[in-house]
Amino acid sequence: MQTAMNLSEAQQIMLEELTALIGQAKVDILVSQGPYALRARLETFSNFEST
Repeated sequence: MQTAMNLSEAQQIMLEELTALIGQAKVDILVSQGPYALRARLETFSNFEST
């Protein structure tokens, strides 16, 4: 999966895991919100996953 944004390797992995959980259509909505919103959601997902 490629996005127009530069994501770190860890963020790319989180994005792939999130896509597996919620589906590509919902991830596309997140991606369309811009890089700051996407990174914030990936960070939140990462924090949630580690608890």
